Amino acid sequence: MTPRRVVTWAACAGAVLALAACGPTPRAGTGFGSPTPAPVVVSPSQSAAPSSAPSTARPRVKLADYPYPKDFKVVFPDYPGEDAEIVGVFRDFWGAWWYSVTTHGRDHRYRDYLTLDDPLSGGLTVFPEVVSSWQREGVRPTGTLRVDKLRSTLVEKDKFGFVGCVDASKLGTKATTSGEERWTLGKRKTSRYQMRVMMTHTADGWKVRAFMSDYEAKECR
Repeated sequence: MTPRRVVTWAACAGAVLALAACGPTPRAGTGFGSPTPAPVVVSPSQSAAPSSAPSTARPRVKLADYPYPKDFKVVFPDYPGEDAEIVGVFRDFWGAWWYSVTTHGRDHRYRDYLTLDDPLSGGLTVFPEVVSSWQREGVRPTGTLRVDKLRSTLVEKDKFGFVGCVDASKLGTKATTSGEERWTLGKRKTSRYQMRVMMTHTADGWKVRAFMSDYEAKECR
């Protein structure tokens, strides 16, 4: 990867994200940012069975291959340019994690995408906590979760940082027993936020090193 001039990643040490039934509740925080070309948005398939793709670690499952419920869709853009593969790893992780949310943790392949050296300082403990939160509430997601406005912020030999906007304004919950639907999630102040991601290259390939969120980012409001 060719180094490029970008804004330095701000450390995620000590980041603590509050939780709500809708997933990680974003909080204001410091971060990083620099513009790159606008992404091209694509919609994933919702009905195909999981399939494998080659990886340096173990077979990866693409976001579009997870059999989400038909009333739930995750939209994540393609990222153009030389770093598309790295962002693609995070996209696959994002899909795996939301599939774990829908299955209440029965599928936990998302863990394969996380670094295990120091998950607390990287804010990574939020992901299993959110899975447990949805399970305790007895609900699963319904509606559409959309990610867009991706741009890189740090490009080094073994590190890659980027930000993106998460839009959960069309997201709701569906009770797994009664089937009751509620659409209050999208009305919350935290339904739209900026995610800040740090990827790191390991012996097993690219993995998620840190995650923060900021609901006060103007570009995502």
